Amino acid sequence: MWTVERMTELSTAYWKSCVLSAAVDLGLFDAVGQGKTAACAAAAAGSEPRHTEELLNALVSLQLMEKKGDTYRLAPSAAQFLGKDSA
Repeated sequence: MWTVERMTELSTAYWKSCVLSAAVDLGLFDAVGQGKTAACAAAAAGSEPRHTEELLNALVSLQLMEKKGDTYRLAPSAAQFLGKDSA
């Protein structure tokens, strides 16, 4: 049975996978590690700071990153799959 929640999940699935794919392609999970600003992560990834910050905020909304003040870090629950030391 279709519900509003199910329809919303279906309609946003592509966006979520695009965010994840872009972050992996840029190496953002390794660039951010255990704490960097968007500007530092952009410098490490070779990307534009403003767009990197938008991407990092999208990753926060997906609970793949955490943000405290201006500092982002890889969410511990995601680190096992997305960090440089992941299996």
